[in-house]
Amino acid sequence: MVAVPAMIPALVLNVSGKLITPGMDLREVLKVTKVPLPDLLERETLVEVKAVAVDSTDLACLQLQKKGTTPGFDIAGVVVRSSSGAWRKGDRVFGMVIGGLGSTLMHGYDRKRHSNSGSFSNYARVHTDFLVRLPDEVPFEAAPSVFSALVAFQAFNFHAWPPTKISKGKWILITGGSSIVGMSAIQIAHLVGYNVITTCSGEHLDECKAMGADFAFDYKTPQVDQIIKAMTGDSLSFAIDAVSRGNSTTTAYKAMSSAGGTISTVLPREERIALQLDDSELKKNSRISIEMKLPTTLFGYDTVWHGVDYYPSPGEHHRAQRFLTSLGDWLWQKKWVPLPQTVDQEEGIDALVHAMERVRTRGTEGKTLVVKIGKT
Repeated sequence: MVAVPAMIPALVLNVSGKLITPGMDLREVLKVTKVPLPDLLERETLVEVKAVAVDSTDLACLQLQKKGTTPGFDIAGVVVRSSSGAWRKGDRVFGMVIGGLGSTLMHGYDRKRHSNSGSFSNYARVHTDFLVRLPDEVPFEAAPSVFSALVAFQAFNFHAWPPTKISKGKWILITGGSSIVGMSAIQIAHLVGYNVITTCSGEHLDECKAMGADFAFDYKTPQVDQIIKAMTGDSLSFAIDAVSRGNSTTTAYKAMSSAGGTISTVLPREERIALQLDDSELKKNSRISIEMKLPTTLFGYDTVWHGVDYYPSPGEHHRAQRFLTSLGDWLWQKKWVPLPQTVDQEEGIDALVHAMERVRTRGTEGKTLVVKIGKT
């Protein structure tokens, strides 16, 4: 058995995130360097990284990180050791880490101790509750994105998990259904019993239906919001805006019941209103609330983003833990449909900068970009 080294390769932010501009060469921003193997804290597990996901969230969050931190959220690999005994050496797992966000956003976070807490490394320290067992027949690179699943899970604002029974015929609208968060939200909604409507680009309609959407509309369809309003009999009281750009929030807002309801977004509330909804539109239905949650609060930390404070709600950490148990069960039972993905031809830590540049210039093309890190 090869001993775990004291110093490990990791991708590290070479400048303060505040100094990053849209046109900067990522090769100057990010450097592969040796960092100390992270010490385990209570209820943490050391994982040898085999594969990571790279998407636009990783790029966006670089500007929120401090110099010297390691980015990356999604992780799949093999357990090396666990401080809690919850996992055994050799267990195949997938999960989520905080990345470098704790360095700037999370109150009470030990920034020095947690600087190398991202997944873009050969080894990563993961909270034991945010790991899921990966079936032997599922390759590491095909592991579900826990980050997108948890963002989607939080958008539902469940007060219990498993949730109370969804009323028969209860509608939900998910705008941006072909995004990775959208596809996760569609599956959760379908599996808990909602009637699911989604909007997405025309080429992804069948894909969204395969994920569990009962009805899928091209978001460019004229007056699609009024079509949805009529289909639901003016009864739509809950929507998730899984992309929060373009006219996605406006579509959800105009499709909502005249009796009001809630729209859950993935970008800050004030920003979404400023971008899409003017005063006259807001006055049409003042009973509609627009809300947002951040996945960082699942770790128990108060978080500030865009000047807004987000606080952990009572029991949300344990609800998320139970949800991830369900996610693992769904994967074993083949009820969870793997999200579309592209496996990068390059492998290893050195390939991550090129992968992030690819996402910046070409987007994800509706797929998760996966980079293999270690031998599988």
